Amino acid sequence: MQIVPSHGALPFPLARLRSLHGLERVPSDTELLAANPNFAWLFLFHPSGYIREAALETIVTPPTSAFFFAALAWRLNDWVRPVRQAAERCAARVLHRTTAEVTANAALYLLDRRLVWGRWADEATALDRAFERRDVIEDLTVQLQELSTGPLATCLRHALRYPNIDAHLPRLATTAVQPSVRAVAYGCLISGEATWPVGLEWMWIDKVYGLRKRIPKLARRNIERVRPAAEFIREAARDKSPLVRRVAADALIAARSQLPDEEALIARMAQDRSSAIRSRADFMLRHPPSERS
Repeated sequence: MQIVPSHGALPFPLARLRSLHGLERVPSDTELLAANPNFAWLFLFHPSGYIREAALETIVTPPTSAFFFAALAWRLNDWVRPVRQAAERCAARVLHRTTAEVTANAALYLLDRRLVWGRWADEATALDRAFERRDVIEDLTVQLQELSTGPLATCLRHALRYPNIDAHLPRLATTAVQPSVRAVAYGCLISGEATWPVGLEWMWIDKVYGLRKRIPKLARRNIERVRPAAEFIREAARDKSPLVRRVAADALIAARSQLPDEEALIARMAQDRSSAIRSRADFMLRHPPSERS
């Protein structure tokens, strides 16, 4: 049996509780942990780093909820280095045995933590080993496909670091509820490349005046397409969302020579309800391929 803190509050150190009669000796938190290993999940939130470390060394069973999976992940970014190291050892023991459903539910929250949490370094690879599992990716893509709220496109973008997701991109492109998810999936299928953020880097705006800004730094890898890019461009051009149709319009500008029916597609885009897509169609009409070759 696992103990869940009520209302998300941090557990008050149990050793400080007093019996109603004030006569019984209350065991220390260390004694409670030794007597009942289930307290380890509760003590992941203990204010003492020694107790958190001991709790992590005690855990030998995988988390049974996304809450406790995330709690263990938080300890990978603990402010005390020995606790982070204990969390890494704990993750190696239990996370690979966690069910795919629990792991996928936790991934929706944890995938973008890599760039937000600043204390961890190599400890993040412990989560990669859990998230890259084929069964976890399958459960995750079902949620990316069916959920209608939340930063799902951001989640998909971070999940692109795992090659097992490639096989699910065609389904996400055509059936995901959120248009932003469909747009990311189509972008990968059309370009034949997956990109995901790995940090930030500086870009100069004006070197004379010393003006610069930070932009996302991306990693990339090639993906294997099951169909030609031209077919995905045609599909995206018929999507009900202008966000997805804009992806098709941008791709058509770069690869129009690959489509024998480019004129029909451009004519359709010229009548689109979205001004952003009409402007791209106007650009293609004013700049035939021969002018750009």
